[in-house]
Amino acid sequence: MDPALGFGTIFLLTLVSIFLNAAEMAIASMSKVRLQVLIKERQDQEHLRRAFQLLLDDPNHMIMAITIAMNFAAFVASSVATMLTIQFFPYLSEGQTVISSAIFMTGYFVLFGELIPKNVGKDNAERFTIHFIREIYWLTWLFTPLVRVYAWLSDLTIHILPRKYREREPAYVSEDQIKLLIELAEEHGLFDHEEGRMIKRIFAYDDLVARQAMIPRSEVIAFEIETPLRQVRQVIAREGHSRYPVYEGDPDNIIGLLQAKDLLRYEEHCDEQAIVGGLRALLRPAHFTPTIKPINELLRELQRLKRHMAVVVDEYGSLAGIITLEDIIEEIVGDIQDEYDEPEEPIHQTGPQEYLVLGDTEISLLNERLGLELAGEEAVTIGGIVLEQLKAIPEPGQSVAIDGLQVRVEKASAREILTLRLTLSAPATSQLSSASSDS
Repeated sequence: MDPALGFGTIFLLTLVSIFLNAAEMAIASMSKVRLQVLIKERQDQEHLRRAFQLLLDDPNHMIMAITIAMNFAAFVASSVATMLTIQFFPYLSEGQTVISSAIFMTGYFVLFGELIPKNVGKDNAERFTIHFIREIYWLTWLFTPLVRVYAWLSDLTIHILPRKYREREPAYVSEDQIKLLIELAEEHGLFDHEEGRMIKRIFAYDDLVARQAMIPRSEVIAFEIETPLRQVRQVIAREGHSRYPVYEGDPDNIIGLLQAKDLLRYEEHCDEQAIVGGLRALLRPAHFTPTIKPINELLRELQRLKRHMAVVVDEYGSLAGIITLEDIIEEIVGDIQDEYDEPEEPIHQTGPQEYLVLGDTEISLLNERLGLELAGEEAVTIGGIVLEQLKAIPEPGQSVAIDGLQVRVEKASAREILTLRLTLSAPATSQLSSASSDS
């Protein structure tokens, strides 16, 4: 064999192998979602659309065609290398010739024909696929007869295997995988922290119930039905809320809701007798929901009924709290502050591993800010977890250990825990720490 022809053939087949290996890795790395987008963008380019459609519908067909072509190129190159070895090293035995050429060509093809092009194809999957999809498509068409034969032989062989190896694992993306992708996107700057946190909240949204999002009974401002309207007006002016539950006799006996605008439309000096029936005449029907109602269902319910508030009751029918559309939406987007809200930071860092926390701080917020994994049996706040541990309202100064976290009660009333001091046993990976370091 002419040496120039032999080396030229090996060089040419190396280029072919480089292209085929890069193509195999590129099309294997393309996502179905991106392929669907490419198909829609090329509706007026029939050949390209057909090629991308084949890749979407049957990627194995293209990969098998490329694999056959790669093996053919490697076989021919090895044969030519063997002939050149015989020609340049005639003193070698037949076995030595075959072994030496096989070792050389294996190393040569693995480095230049496999590793380098596959890395290029993987790192530039979309760009490579778009640029060379025509060539890959025609190569697939050329090798289709062989692909069908090998596919039939492959299926025949697979049927010999045990049943558990014949069944395909279901192709799905789990919630944990999506959360990991979100974290990776945050690390690479594709999402900022708030966007990532909002997406994660959406996943937790379906698992939340009214009890976890409601304003608890202890914070609900309600009116007794016989309360003088002048006094009601004063409370509304002071508190600034738009809706208030109204009860008769017992606070658990909610009989309706008062909308502030229904009262405030009357002049302040208006005689109470002008509103016939007093507060009762201004009542609107209340919508009741159980504490265990999923908030995604409650949201649709409130939208359907065109209500903005629901009264949350426990299993005994007693008032547990109230929940508004804003409370439900805040579970996704975070706290919504208007121009009249007085912002109150629930978590204050007082030392390297020490935090002063409000008793009604939600566990989810605390876990998110401080990198903890606290969970209560029924409680949704840090104060609730302490109550679950102690089984009683603690005195100021009382301490309890929770999952390696030292919790000290700083302030408490006769009914609830107001302020807690948390001491972490190990440095917390917290958003507060990062925020303070940035400033």
